[in-house]
Amino acid sequence: MTTEEQNKALIRKMYQDVLVDWNMELVDELVSPAFRSHDWSEDTAGPEPFRRFYADIRSALPDARYEVDDLIAEGDRVVVR
Repeated sequence: MTTEEQNKALIRKMYQDVLVDWNMELVDELVSPAFRSHDWSEDTAGPEPFRRFYADIRSALPDARYEVDDLIAEGDRVVVR
């Protein structure tokens, strides 16, 4: 399996297991301490801001659904739409 395929599999797992099935225990396993998202304005990195951001989203929008329409990988970068 190529690096791109491995990275895409990781992102699929993140969306399904964490954002759809809401298994937040996997966040520490799947989110790097160096992870930074463009989704929040906090100047912090890692699993805890990720967990807080999506907990806030779920609290505000309990019926929100996450679907992966496109998944593009090149080298060590993955883009999800």
